[in-house]
Amino acid sequence: MRIGLIGDNSLEFVELLLKIWSDSNCAVIIDWRMPACRINELLLEAEVECCFIDEIYFNEDIYNESSIQYIPYKKNSDVVVKLSERIVQQYSAEYSDKEALILYSSGTTGKNKGIILTYAAININADAICNYMSLSSVDSIYIAKTLSHSSTIVGELLVGLKSDCSIYVSSTIVPPKFALDNINDFGITTVCVNPALLLLYTKSEKFKSHPFSKLKAIYTSGSILRENHLQLVRSSIKDVKILNVYGLT
Repeated sequence: MRIGLIGDNSLEFVELLLKIWSDSNCAVIIDWRMPACRINELLLEAEVECCFIDEIYFNEDIYNESSIQYIPYKKNSDVVVKLSERIVQQYSAEYSDKEALILYSSGTTGKNKGIILTYAAININADAICNYMSLSSVDSIYIAKTLSHSSTIVGELLVGLKSDCSIYVSSTIVPPKFALDNINDFGITTVCVNPALLLLYTKSEKFKSHPFSKLKAIYTSGSILRENHLQLVRSSIKDVKILNVYGLT
């Protein structure tokens, strides 16, 4: 069964995603920032019958008029929250050929295209990423990119769950200053960002520096972090590995 999931990063979003997977269903995830009419259109194309949606976005007439059953959920978590052991234990790796995810391309060369990923595909991919990240229970990962992208779900959330490390989930709408405070204060060891966001972090760090005593590595994806930008980052965020990585949805 294909079940829609619409909302910004939150504890509740992750819990719903894991519940969909624990029932061996397929999560159809669309960026909440898309227009409501387009979200509804894509869900209909994917033959979704029901969709969980953050109640703060459930104020569009089209959601009430649609043939899809939209189920509002309330986000009670703070801007940044650590996944509890109760939620983490809901995850169980599955390697079947059943559909696990449908994610959508950005539509830069035309209409948004739905990409179907199986349980085997996302878990084998996550296993490969675990091999080079080498995280363990003493590590912590900070998720700031939207969970509607495969790099975030597979390369961060699944990797964190498989590695038994602490997982901190942040809303995507957080000023760089607060994100840096969180990374420092929570003792984060691993951060995954795109180059544009990393440059914003770098500029913010020049106004207020942090010791980042636990931070080990920053992984960038989405585009290439150019050499001149890399030098800017290293001048501001010192003694941290910075690596370009690549993922294909």
